[in-house]
Amino acid sequence: MRLISAILVMMLFAACQHPQSPQDPARENANEVSGANETINPIAKKALIWQKATVVFIPHSGGFYGLVTEKGEKLLPLNLPDNFRIDGIVINVFGHKAPNIITSVNWGSPFDVKQVNLLINKN
Repeated sequence: MRLISAILVMMLFAACQHPQSPQDPARENANEVSGANETINPIAKKALIWQKATVVFIPHSGGFYGLVTEKGEKLLPLNLPDNFRIDGIVINVFGHKAPNIITSVNWGSPFDVKQVNLLINKN
């Protein structure tokens, strides 16, 4: 009976341990996607685009600035510089959409701003 108890206890401990598998090179670079002859990092290959947009002030949720593109698409700039936070100016903005970002406002698609050029000043 003691032998059976000892075997059951050993099996229980063995089942609770996480096996250490040898390092799999494919898993080490989980953020990279391999192509035929090259490795592409999807984080580095975001769709960076220029957008011509009008800056608009939205008075909801305490107020925030958004961008409305020429095509009418609403973009929520994540890091628009303060000197471009002027309602009505037209800017050229360079960056990419950030769909995995959760914001406190329900307006537009989050957009990570990399560069901004003033096109038309409101004054």
